[in-house]
Amino acid sequence: MEKLDLHPKKSFYLRLRARILRSVPARHELACSRWLRPVAHRLVHDDLWRFKRDAVARGVAIGLFWAFILPVAQILASVFQCVFQRGMISAAIISTFITNPLNFPLWWWLAFQVGNLILGGDMAYTPPPDSAQWLGWALSIGKPTFLGMFIFAILFSSTGYFAVKLIWNLRVMQKRKNRRLHYRLASEARKTTATTP
Repeated sequence: MEKLDLHPKKSFYLRLRARILRSVPARHELACSRWLRPVAHRLVHDDLWRFKRDAVARGVAIGLFWAFILPVAQILASVFQCVFQRGMISAAIISTFITNPLNFPLWWWLAFQVGNLILGGDMAYTPPPDSAQWLGWALSIGKPTFLGMFIFAILFSSTGYFAVKLIWNLRVMQKRKNRRLHYRLASEARKTTATTP
């Protein structure tokens, strides 16, 4: 007979965690790579691979920072920083997907609006022209856009860091509360059984 799953939220969390861990290369594979030999001793650190509160928070913050700072190679930059600052690599990789090729133009427009407002608001946003003139267009709106993206990087990475810590602490508090409730109910049940003739 198949066992019923009485904790669907927990099982979803465990399935998601297992899927994330399967998608990231194993630490011994990276440590044995001849290309990564100079930093192999750093790649085996537990904080890079385990679900620990501080490591996940650092990984999320690092991933969100590079997601807004770089339009390309965000994952490489975030993994590199995680290795030296002991952030969880898979959390950083997933966090970089807040910006992607589908929504990056929207982020650029929002960043331009924020940067333009801070710099005085005297520049008009023009949509990108054909691909041949794209570099000139990017440079023409570059200063306010890069300022806005930097502000987004700081704001989102800080928010992500503290949000992970807050959610983690709330989850731990809820587990403790449930455990105390379970023990109280169990002790009351024992007392009732002991006093029953």
